[in-house]
Amino acid sequence: VSAQDSLVLLAHVGPTGLGSAAQDLCGRDWRRPARDWGDLDLAAPIARIRRWRPIPLVVFGHMHHRLRGGGQRRSFLLDRHNTAYLNAAVVPRHGRDDHGRPLRHFAMVHLAGNQLLWAAHCWFDREATLRWQECLYRASGA
Repeated sequence: VSAQDSLVLLAHVGPTGLGSAAQDLCGRDWRRPARDWGDLDLAAPIARIRRWRPIPLVVFGHMHHRLRGGGQRRSFLLDRHNTAYLNAAVVPRHGRDDHGRPLRHFAMVHLAGNQLLWAAHCWFDREATLRWQECLYRASGA
C-alpha cells in the first residue's frame, strides 16, 4: 500500500493513549477507578506505521456510549498527528424516532485521500432515508 493511498485501521477496541477518564473513548467505566482500557497491541503498530505514512482514521467499537454511572462516552477524537479515532459502538443500534418509526444506527465518514472530511453517527429508517445525524467532525472548508 503506497503512502498516497488512504489507510483506515479497523479494530475491536481502540488503542491505549486516548484518555483515562470513564467518558474517554476507551475509558473504563464499569469499575473504579476509571482508567485507560485501550489496546496496547493496537497502539504499538499505529506508532510504527506513522513513521512512514499517515493514518487518517482508526475505527473501532466495543466501548458502549452509555456509561454505567450515567452519561455518555466520547466517540470521536482527532490527535496531534491528525489521526481520527471513531468509536462506532452505539448500543442499542436499533431505535425509534418521535413517531415510533424504527431506525438503525450507522457510523459514517467521508475521506478524501489521507484527509478525513466528515464523521457522524447517522440514523436511517427502513427506506434508507437519513432521519437524524450527530456530526462528530467536519474539516474546515468541508
